[in-house]
Amino acid sequence: GLGVFAALDGVELRASGTAQRTRQGLGVFAARKLKAGEAAVRIAAPLWRPLSADAAWAHLNEAHGPLCEDLLEFARASPELVGAGSQARTMLVGSVSFLLFLLEEMAKNEASDAWYHIDMIPTSLQVPLFWDNDRIAELQASPLVVKITRQRQLISSVYSEVVSPHLGDHVSGSNFAWAWSLVLSRAIANVHHNLPFCIPPLIDMFNHRFPENAGSTTIATGPPRGFCDHWYDQESATFIVSPQNDVDEGEELFISYGPLPNAALLRKYGFCVGDNPHESVRIPLGPVTSLRCKLNGQLEAVGERAALPPRGELLPLLEQALERYATSAEEDEVALAEADDASDEDLQNAIHVRLGEKRALRACIAELGSK
Repeated sequence: GLGVFAALDGVELRASGTAQRTRQGLGVFAARKLKAGEAAVRIAAPLWRPLSADAAWAHLNEAHGPLCEDLLEFARASPELVGAGSQARTMLVGSVSFLLFLLEEMAKNEASDAWYHIDMIPTSLQVPLFWDNDRIAELQASPLVVKITRQRQLISSVYSEVVSPHLGDHVSGSNFAWAWSLVLSRAIANVHHNLPFCIPPLIDMFNHRFPENAGSTTIATGPPRGFCDHWYDQESATFIVSPQNDVDEGEELFISYGPLPNAALLRKYGFCVGDNPHESVRIPLGPVTSLRCKLNGQLEAVGERAALPPRGELLPLLEQALERYATSAEEDEVALAEADDASDEDLQNAIHVRLGEKRALRACIAELGSK
């Protein structure tokens, strides 16, 4: 099984204190002393290909050809994908075929070729997609609310127009939404870097850390303890994980899920990071363009041919965005402490998101005001 495979490669899986605090799942720990730069984990193609989008698409085409045709047509013509590029449409096709394949493999239990991996995947997902209206309201004016609404609409449309007519007797709408979130939170894919779209065993069990020490007021002298680089070696078709510093036996190992603000971490993975140095918030400028406000006071125009508004329009735009939130940053800090005392993790995460966005807006407002 996966546990034996992991131990042979110098790591092991077990309950993590980090996971208990942030809902990141199991943790990966050093099973022996590891040297900086050592390839502690190697996931070769025979291990990751059984749970890949390529394997899923090949199977789906063979078993459910008409569904694949409908899926391609949906990706091409759906009004909900207006403005989406070809990469987004390709990812939709890959994600839907992948999650349907994953559900089918899970139903096989031990008969699945990937059971050594599937058996380790957590079944509980605490992402905002499944929050009730009261919890969503705690996000206040966060753009995450719109993203969640659109995500729900897209999932519902794909299920009703593509999946249900072909597999409605076998795949429920709730299971489809659950698998959608599972793929979003655990799969690796990067078209620009030619990464295969897959859920590589063991690597998806690493908990998250930023390369820098989040919230530190001093200059970092090196990466956090247990922080690892991870990459895909094209020549050997192998995923590799290597610690940046020496690690003692029993220490937890981490990778970075990317320089993401809390809104993205929560939507994809179901957790937030306190004092996240990558906080930002997007303000819509048009149907496919937006203004990104960063915690360091920088402003960026996002979208094809997007440009920053004239300087005279920027400050009122940011001030209006900040005013849309129902509480101040100071009130959120108090509410966060109260939610922590009550062990209400969903509420804590909602406050982390809106607080980080307010701090980013304030930083940009202050930067503009100083010029």
